Amino acid sequence: MVTTIIASQIMNLQICLAFPWLTSIFLGIRSEIVFENPLTVNFFMIAFVAILIAILVVTAFGMKLNKTVGIILLVVYSLSIFYQVHNEMV
Repeated sequence: MVTTIIASQIMNLQICLAFPWLTSIFLGIRSEIVFENPLTVNFFMIAFVAILIAILVVTAFGMKLNKTVGIILLVVYSLSIFYQVHNEMV
């Protein structure tokens, strides 16, 4: 089940990010990504690191969700949320 959830989220990201870009290429529309808020890049980097850690932890424990994995994932999620909230306030 954990594998399905992770794969589903990865597929959602790939479709949501790639489909508009690919469509604009086929239609000949020049598109570029502009980040008006510098914290946007920071947010994506933290999200990427949190997802990478989650995948590594779940893989290290044999794709089984147990109490230890749950605690590690909660800590990673809590730290990423804390970091994002702290950066928004500064």
